Amino acid sequence: MSNITVVGIPLSTCTRRVLTVLEETGTSYTLKPVDFAKGEHKSPEYIAKEQPFGQIPVLHDGSFKLYESRAIIRYLAAKYDKTKTLLPQDPESLGLVEQFISVESSNYKADEIVYEKVFKKWSGGEADKAIVDAAFAKVTRVFEVLEEHLKNKSGNKGFLVGDHLTLADVVYLPYTGYLLDIEEFKNALDKYPHVHAWWKNVTNRPSWQKVISLK
Repeated sequence: MSNITVVGIPLSTCTRRVLTVLEETGTSYTLKPVDFAKGEHKSPEYIAKEQPFGQIPVLHDGSFKLYESRAIIRYLAAKYDKTKTLLPQDPESLGLVEQFISVESSNYKADEIVYEKVFKKWSGGEADKAIVDAAFAKVTRVFEVLEEHLKNKSGNKGFLVGDHLTLADVVYLPYTGYLLDIEEFKNALDKYPHVHAWWKNVTNRPSWQKVISLK
């Protein structure tokens, strides 16, 4: 029986990453919201108690606390995934999962586009076109790499690694979801049929559908 609390908000990309893994593993949790409008996450109390950089999400599992969403999802997969498929056990599959997590973290700049085109507008700001254009060039390169990988992959092409959902798939969900909701990028996957099919497969999962329905 878990005693998990996630400090975060449903619209947060990194919170969505964590909640997806909790849903995939069937792990019960409580979502504790943070008042971004009042700057709660930047308050001295929050920084001292929850997260030293004033960010979300934060995971509390009983007396254990963990922050940084990619660290959290690895922890959750290791502890709560009874199928041991989210974070595979065999070295080659695990290596590929970590490879694609690293690609998302280091090369996939959808986060910069989403910040400029979505999050900035929420606070009344205007997008910087130069930043958006440069970021989309890097996003395009990642789509090209994923397309080639999926095209040549044996077995189930609905997942980046193996025949089951892994953390390699999960990490791309939040920012890609927001990216494709932006009018000018809604057809961004049209040139990449294998990536398009993969995206349709992973986003149709009940876990992701539940997470994006949270308000």
